[in-house]
Amino acid sequence: MIRRGRLAVVIGIESSNLFGCSEFRDRPQCARRDIDRGIAMYKRLGVRSVFVAHWTDNAFTGAALEGGDKGAFINVFNKLQTGSYFQTGPCPKPGQGEEPAALEPFELQVLVSYFPTATPLVDEAVPTYPPGKQCNAKGLTKLGAYLIRRLIANLMLIEVDHLSERARERVLQIAAQRRYPLVSSHTHTGGRWTTGELRRLYRLGGIATARPAQAAELAATVLGLRSYRSRRRHFAVPLGTDTGGFSTLPGPRPDAAEDPLTYPFRSFRGRVELSRQRSGQRTYDLNADGVAHYGLYPDLLADVGTHRGGRRALRLLFRSTEAYLRMWRRALRR
Repeated sequence: MIRRGRLAVVIGIESSNLFGCSEFRDRPQCARRDIDRGIAMYKRLGVRSVFVAHWTDNAFTGAALEGGDKGAFINVFNKLQTGSYFQTGPCPKPGQGEEPAALEPFELQVLVSYFPTATPLVDEAVPTYPPGKQCNAKGLTKLGAYLIRRLIANLMLIEVDHLSERARERVLQIAAQRRYPLVSSHTHTGGRWTTGELRRLYRLGGIATARPAQAAELAATVLGLRSYRSRRRHFAVPLGTDTGGFSTLPGPRPDAAEDPLTYPFRSFRGRVELSRQRSGQRTYDLNADGVAHYGLYPDLLADVGTHRGGRRALRLLFRSTEAYLRMWRRALRR
C-alpha cells in the first residue's frame, strides 16, 4: 500500500462481548470452541486486531472502571449485561482506579424513560462503594487466559486498553512469556497505565498513543513518552483518537483569539498548502470551532507545530506508521 501511495486500514473490533462471550451471574455464555471458531471467522473477514474488553465484564475479564456520570451509567450496563453491578476492591498499584458510582433511584427513573430495558433495576438495591479510588475486583479468567494464548498463536494483535488493572497485569505476563507485542491504541482511556506497565509494553515492542488535546498539551504528551525510547527500536508516538459518543475532541484554545492558527498553513513537510476546511455551506476554523470533526486534524497538527516542542512532537507523530508496521512484524515473526 505504501509503494502504491494508498491508505492502508487495519480492521479491528472493540466490543464488550468478543465472540458473544458474555457472562451472567458469573456463568460464561461461551466455551473454548466458541473462541477458536470466532478467531477463525474473524480472520476470514480480514480482522487483525481485537479488544478483549470494553465497558462491561465478560467471560474473559473484568473491565476497567470509568469515573463520574459515565462510570455510573456503564455500571447499569454491567448490571443488565451480567446480572451484577461492578465488584470493586483495592487497586494493584498506586495511582490506578476510579471512584466507582451507581445511579441514584431517581436517576434510574430518568434512565428508564429513555431505556425501558432498565425498568427491573428500579426496585433493586443500588450498591454503595467506599470513598476513594477503587479497581474492578475481577481479573483475567481461565477462559480469558486461553483467549490470549489463542490470539497470540493466530498472530492477532491484542488491544489492552479497557482491561481491568488485574487483567492487564496478567496479559502483560503472558505476552512477556511469549515475547509478543501488545497495542494500547487509546492509552489511559479505560484504566490508566503506570510507568512500570508502559516500560513493559515498550520492552515487548508494543506501542502506546497520545490522545487528542489542545496543541500545547498534545505536544507535551507526545514528548513525555520519549522516556520510554530504546536505541534498539524505532520509536514513535501514534495519535489514538478514540472518537465516539462518549469521547470528546479538543475545543478552541482559550488564547486562540490573541494567538490564532494562521490560515492558510502548510503541511508538516511543507508540500501542501491548506486553507479552512469546508463541508457543504459550512467553513470551519480551528480557532473558533476546535476539532469539530476529523477534517480538522490537519489544523490541530499545524497548531501543535507552532507551540514549544511542537516540531519535535510532530516528528514523532509522523514516524508512527512505521512504528506500527514494525510492531506488527514482530508479532508475525514469532
